[in-house]
Amino acid sequence: MAKVREFHTITPEYPPDHREVYHDQSDCKFGKAIKPDHRLQGRGGKKRCSECERLG
Repeated sequence: MAKVREFHTITPEYPPDHREVYHDQSDCKFGKAIKPDHRLQGRGGKKRCSECERLG
């Protein structure tokens, strides 16, 4: 599991629970589901994804 640059999304195509968190783990299944062109750098004032927390 590798740490990646923090990212989040605000794109409405994703469910609210995916838009309300940021991701920072390469193996996060929720982070992987976000298309690269829908990713915004940084935390965006959001809490860390629970899957990312579990991974590392």
